[in-house]
Amino acid sequence: MSLDRAEILVLLDKLGAESDADALAAARTLSQAISEADLSWDDLLLPPDMDDPPSFEDVAGYPEDDEDGVYDEDADEVADTGELGDLGEDHARLKRILDISTLSAETREDLIELEDALRQGEFTLSDRRYLIALEDRLR
Repeated sequence: MSLDRAEILVLLDKLGAESDADALAAARTLSQAISEADLSWDDLLLPPDMDDPPSFEDVAGYPEDDEDGVYDEDADEVADTGELGDLGEDHARLKRILDISTLSAETREDLIELEDALRQGEFTLSDRRYLIALEDRLR
């Protein structure tokens, strides 16, 4: 199968099909076509004159967004008492979330890393905001 722009657009549109089988079939057909053409997704998605894809920082103009899409200069500061609570509350919140039996293995692993950061004094305000948002979402 050669790469035909019209066919690629049809396949991309099928990725949103209600039927998971149709969406998966389109994804596999598209992936196979890209492989057979000896291309990568970068080749397909980047303009031809772009050698390297831009980094997130280049595109966004800043290294980290907070919830409202604005870079927060304090996000990497070590958390203490003050904004949004204290470390004791962070620890309790972390334990409550870890007690949820339906957490995915990946989320549980991330939370264990946060627990280590909390113990080592490396827990940041950004970590605190993540825990608060995660707990709210899981309620």
